[in-house]
Amino acid sequence: MAIFTDLRPDMLHDVEWVTTVPLATVEILTRHQCLDMLLENNRLYLSAGAKSCWLVLPTLKTIYVFTGPATYRAFANEGTVRDEGLGVKIPLVDIFS
Repeated sequence: MAIFTDLRPDMLHDVEWVTTVPLATVEILTRHQCLDMLLENNRLYLSAGAKSCWLVLPTLKTIYVFTGPATYRAFANEGTVRDEGLGVKIPLVDIFS
């Protein structure tokens, strides 16, 4: 999932590819995906100008918020995910319940 600013959806003329950099991305690791692939996606988005990339590990109920390729914060247990770049705070219980 990607979050954009000033992007108006047009359901009659859907676009498969966008040329603007997202404000942020959210990747959810499934059992069929490779963690290294998602980390590489994060690196590409961040180097292109995204403010943050979230990596969600549902099995561990953990979210990593990346603000740089090797700069991240992990949120687990019953804490609150905080993304200062986006100004967002979300309790983990609201995400994983």
